[in-house]
Amino acid sequence: MAEPVPAVEQHAEDLAARAPAMVVVAERWLSIVIAAFLVFAAVLGLGVAAFRLIEGLLQHGLDARLIVSVVDHLLLVLVLVEILHTVRQSIEARELQAEPFLIVGLIATVRRILLVTLETSDAAGMSPQGLAENFQHNMIELGVLAGLTAVLVASIFVARHSRAGRK
Repeated sequence: MAEPVPAVEQHAEDLAARAPAMVVVAERWLSIVIAAFLVFAAVLGLGVAAFRLIEGLLQHGLDARLIVSVVDHLLLVLVLVEILHTVRQSIEARELQAEPFLIVGLIATVRRILLVTLETSDAAGMSPQGLAENFQHNMIELGVLAGLTAVLVASIFVARHSRAGRK
């Protein structure tokens, strides 16, 4: 078997030495692109919430469905902003932290609780059997969401106290 050419070996070693730096650059550029998309989506979400609020007020006046719809969109924007904050922290610290993701999960859970509550209260035109079945499914989902909320709050508590213990 022929001996490898020293120039090829040197080139491979140089490439291997530069690979981590190239991955870091690629990771940063991808994070910047993701952040730009998140900003765009958040601004778009704010615009949709404002449009729905104005349109709803002009057509129907202030009602519970309008408020929940606007709050739903605003909570989605809050989730996007929190994810953007997480991306920014990751870029700056070069470290992934769990707490911002837990907060995003908590906000998303609260958002879903609001929507399920609205679906439960707005069941006009359903048969009594359909109403009972819908109510049962929604109560099961609310129970699961309540448990998830408790787990997320406990996780945030543990994450904050473990971080404070390291300082």
